[in-house]
Amino acid sequence: MPGYTNTNVMHHLDKPIRLLMWTIDEVVCVLIPVVFGFMIDAWFVGFFSGMLFCYLLRKFKAKVGSTGGLAQLAYWALPQHKLPKSNIKEFLS
Repeated sequence: MPGYTNTNVMHHLDKPIRLLMWTIDEVVCVLIPVVFGFMIDAWFVGFFSGMLFCYLLRKFKAKVGSTGGLAQLAYWALPQHKLPKSNIKEFLS
């Protein structure tokens, strides 16, 4: 058709940042129990509880949707004066 050109639509712009195979929230979900386990000298329990939390987080994200489900939950559940503006997608320091 005259006047039309092929346009590529990028589908990877809103994909979450990953560290190896995990997203940032999954890494935090694993690291917090592991670090706490090291502090109380029970790293084995901390590691497996972190893996359990990561599994539960993935199930939650599959049910709710991984596009901001936790951010929406935090927006409505946490006190409003401690949260940043809702229009900021990614924080860079």
